[in-house]
Amino acid sequence: MKKSSHHVVKESVEYAKAEHGINTAGFVNAVLRKYLREIETRRISKPGVISQTGSLSPDIMAVVYSFPQWLVQRWRKRFGHSKAELLFSHLNKPPEFALRVIEHNITKCEAITKLENLGLMVKPGKFLESALYVNRLAPLIQDELLRNKLISIQDETSQLAVHSLQLKPGSLVLDACSGLGTKASHIMDLATGIRLVALDNSLSRLSFADRRSSLILGDANFAPFKDEVFDAIILDAPCSSLGIIRKHPEIKWRRRENDINHFSHKQYAMLKSVWDKLKVGGHLVYSVCSFEPEETIDVINKFKNIRKFALENPLPFLFNKEYFVSLPFETGMDGFFIARLKKL
Repeated sequence: MKKSSHHVVKESVEYAKAEHGINTAGFVNAVLRKYLREIETRRISKPGVISQTGSLSPDIMAVVYSFPQWLVQRWRKRFGHSKAELLFSHLNKPPEFALRVIEHNITKCEAITKLENLGLMVKPGKFLESALYVNRLAPLIQDELLRNKLISIQDETSQLAVHSLQLKPGSLVLDACSGLGTKASHIMDLATGIRLVALDNSLSRLSFADRRSSLILGDANFAPFKDEVFDAIILDAPCSSLGIIRKHPEIKWRRRENDINHFSHKQYAMLKSVWDKLKVGGHLVYSVCSFEPEETIDVINKFKNIRKFALENPLPFLFNKEYFVSLPFETGMDGFFIARLKKL
């Protein structure tokens, strides 16, 4: 064992002992020493650990970046070795947390000043003027900024999804998987004269939702509405959540590769269900916090086989694309997908 590795193990064990006791310290010591032994064994016994191009083999990359092998193999195959390493490196960085400035309640400059006075590091959004990034959320929890609805905790990708609705005054809108109502509140803040229905299958989540919208307890797989009543629908569908590993690293260990197809089938079923509730000429925004093809463009392409629609640029003020995919190593944001479908 190298001296530097020995010091790392020793300091980690001492920290674990001080914070969590001797039993935890023993566990940490055993895990770290086993890891170092395995790395050394692989270096000696496997000449192919480092390939001829100098890149790490998948099993070593999985250890170095602390990702399950199936994800390493999947993303190496899709992106190539170099971009896969960029992706793993980005997802292992400490997370940044996006906020939305509610601009009719506070100016962006005032919000930045108040955030900095809380001891937070503040960065501008990647694409939206209303977005800010901070390094921590804890100081905000009891602060007036949240309490008085001056800001909202909302990722910039989620903000982009709401902007992609491109709503007109007087529209009747369905938020088909409303969750805690973050998008619903954004919709009501963004557009005037909007009538919004927030649908979710969890009463506890709906209890947090914006009371400016009509709240419906129900399942998007069996949307309890008449056909062709909504001018616009946003379906932020349940997904593998692989795009938000940076904020929730436990996801990479909870997920299995077959989960991706499982969610893909659910997303397709939800899309079929809510589509019938959309007026001809209306728009549906489909979004997921994943960048896996099976959950994103494959769902849209499969849907083309049974329904008539046109893919429209969801964010014409930013891009000239038929759909938006946020790859974390390119955008610096969460992994995300947005498509805007016009019903024909």
